[in-house]
Amino acid sequence: MKKKGRTHIKKLILLGTLLLFIGLVACGSEQDETVTIDIIGGDVEIELGAEYVDQGATATTSSGETLNVQAAHSVNTDEVGTYEVVYTTEFNDTVYEKTRYVEVIDPATEDGDS
Repeated sequence: MKKKGRTHIKKLILLGTLLLFIGLVACGSEQDETVTIDIIGGDVEIELGAEYVDQGATATTSSGETLNVQAAHSVNTDEVGTYEVVYTTEFNDTVYEKTRYVEVIDPATEDGDS
């Protein structure tokens, strides 16, 4: 009878040790850090022919580290349409991106204008 009790206790200790190990591995990894890209000013609507000046974006990790952000776009304010500005940053060999939409409109053709 005592032997059965010892086996049960050994199994519980082994299970507890395994769960503790899994918890430490999951919580202690730098890979678990998240990256947030914040677009300054959000999406934009501008009139045909107006100058587009990008307001940029910032990127930070969940631990507060500031990251460099690169922007790429081909906004053409001389042509009506929707354009994308793509912001990218890299952290721990992973590339993160977020997109701003720039809508170039012609006020002369907008509904409600006479």
